[in-house]
Amino acid sequence: MQELLYSLKVPPTGAGRAELAALLDLEPKDLPERIRISTLSPLSNRGYTADAEAEVLRLMPEGLLIGTTVGKAPRMIVPWQNLAYLSEE
Repeated sequence: MQELLYSLKVPPTGAGRAELAALLDLEPKDLPERIRISTLSPLSNRGYTADAEAEVLRLMPEGLLIGTTVGKAPRMIVPWQNLAYLSEE
């Protein structure tokens, strides 16, 4: 099975930033601008504008919620069982 590597923006503020900091055992101020995730299934950018970048919106019991806070784009939950890893970039 092939893993797919993605780079996601870390939100500048909000719950997603605090949740990522806790998961990565970092202070929120020490988070990088981006994180790297590896998935077992492809993520779609359908519905995103050319200048939109996916970012972490929330970490939930079901998985990682991604989307964008700029403009309109679909949100997607990446189930935890589909994540091979999540790390600082």
